[in-house]
Amino acid sequence: MHSEPLAGYSVITIPKKVRRVSIRVGPDRTVRVTLPHGIDPAPYLEKNRCWIAERAREIEGIAASCPGCEHHLLIDGQFCSLSGGGACTLDREAGEATYTTPAAFRDYLIRTLRADLADRIQERAAEMGVSPGRVSIRRQRTRWGSCSSQGNLNFNLRLCALPDHLKDYVVVHELAHLKEMRHSRAFWAVCARHYPEPQVAGSELKRYWVLIERSIPWQIIAGKETP
Repeated sequence: MHSEPLAGYSVITIPKKVRRVSIRVGPDRTVRVTLPHGIDPAPYLEKNRCWIAERAREIEGIAASCPGCEHHLLIDGQFCSLSGGGACTLDREAGEATYTTPAAFRDYLIRTLRADLADRIQERAAEMGVSPGRVSIRRQRTRWGSCSSQGNLNFNLRLCALPDHLKDYVVVHELAHLKEMRHSRAFWAVCARHYPEPQVAGSELKRYWVLIERSIPWQIIAGKETP
């Protein structure tokens, strides 16, 4: 079911076996309502209309802060041009990247990110006194990373877009879950001991998420994603 909640944004209702209704306003100009089967989303949209509008204004303000950025590929916190070529390359100093196919460039970024994260994880895990399990790179749609109950870490391919200090924060965040699984006070205390002002990093990550979602080159290389 689709309808228009405000100019330029569309509603997508997602019936699931859930107990509560949740609403997410996305940088792709969608308002996703996850709700139990048979529930009318209209009252919830009306009740949260002001919050939805406020969130949409925030997203549009972030996008407007970088005019023209939607045509560039964000890598390591910098915008690069992306064009077809005979090989997959990335010249950060020149701000240029080439690709043969989206899938090939995606694999190239995965290899690059995997090597980058391996060093960060090894250093931070030793510092924090934890031992992570398997590390995977995924194309997740809603999160930067995750930690399973078995201690396995998953990181979003989009981390390629982040500057070094934010990659480091995401690593610390997920490693902290090896000590405290929930986002409790104890969890944030662990984060703060190993990364100053984690809340500031969280705000920066929201900004980068919008810029990545609005990036046409990132849409090209991301392909089909998992929730």
